[in-house]
Amino acid sequence: MDQSTITQQELQARLDRAAADFHLPGAAIALIHGGQTLTAVTGVTNVRTRSRVVPETLFAAGSVTKVFTASLIMTYVDAGLVDLAAPVQTYLPDFTLQDKERSRLVTVRMLLDHTGGLPGNCMFDLPKSPHMIADIVRRLADMPLVSEPGEHWSYSNAGMVVLGRIAEVLSGTTFDEVMAARILHPLGLHATADTNEMILHSVAVGHLVDMATGSVQVVPRFQLDLSNSPAGATLFCDIGAMVTFARMHLNGGLAPDGTRVLSSASVAAIQAPQAEMPWALGYDRMRLGWTIRKSGGHTVVSHTGANAGPHCVPEPNWLVSVARCCETTALESSALIPSMRTVISASTESAPKVSVTVESLPKVRRHLEYGPRRQGGSNRTSSGRQSVE
Repeated sequence: MDQSTITQQELQARLDRAAADFHLPGAAIALIHGGQTLTAVTGVTNVRTRSRVVPETLFAAGSVTKVFTASLIMTYVDAGLVDLAAPVQTYLPDFTLQDKERSRLVTVRMLLDHTGGLPGNCMFDLPKSPHMIADIVRRLADMPLVSEPGEHWSYSNAGMVVLGRIAEVLSGTTFDEVMAARILHPLGLHATADTNEMILHSVAVGHLVDMATGSVQVVPRFQLDLSNSPAGATLFCDIGAMVTFARMHLNGGLAPDGTRVLSSASVAAIQAPQAEMPWALGYDRMRLGWTIRKSGGHTVVSHTGANAGPHCVPEPNWLVSVARCCETTALESSALIPSMRTVISASTESAPKVSVTVESLPKVRRHLEYGPRRQGGSNRTSSGRQSVE
């Protein structure tokens, strides 16, 4: 086989082997290289129903949604309706945390690059309603800032929820509706946050895998804390949607049919280095939604996310997304990543200098196993056990 290419058959065979080695109930992979798109799928969407994974199977996007949310906000920047340097209170006058004075300093840009000092989580498991995101933002008034606004990077689901509320106020609709109207539909993505729509399609449910025994269990809950939709609670995409979205960021904001979703200036702004990430799982810097790391002499622009479903593996020589419908442990996942890299092995001779990878890294038996977290500022589960973000 030519070392600079991979065939459909070889991609399928390698994905099947990786799935077997790591007890993955189901997985899908899509990659784009040299204008060619290849997709392979394996396994089942649910070990109870045994429904097969197909290329159109929807997987939970998890925190990859944060890049979708960042892109949504940038559409309002393009429209002249949002200034990244403006205080959040410009758009949400009632926005505040416990420290009202310092809350006035939080800007839209700080929310995008996780330097606003907002808590890591704001998970209250509120019932689904058109007002649930507004309810979360109001509850932030009872929470402390975790750092001085603008000074330190600290990963924040709460910050993304606030961005989602800004989009709701500007659009006059719910976050899920405005995301569909301004990002999902213009890109032609097979993606949705509506469970009533999901049920009409093939959907992967989350699983927990015990690597010691090989046992696989379906997670006790399909979705968690729907009010955290802008941070990653509700969006489901098929594997083609993931690479199409990433490709838009490589193509200067253009959809496959030439529709302009983002200006080239906004795409460049999203990918411009921002905050340093000194302890963040091997990443070097935060961008406005994306993260940056070096790999094999290349700059990889990516994002992680876990929702007991998606797992996407970085490969600097290809534009690639890999989704799997299970959780293992961090140690086992660290072994899975290089294994999955062999699935898409290629020569580096024709590799682009900058690649965009939509990726998801699983957490350690997170709150899906132990129950939803009830308040922000902590990464502990409701059982008191530590979870990994």
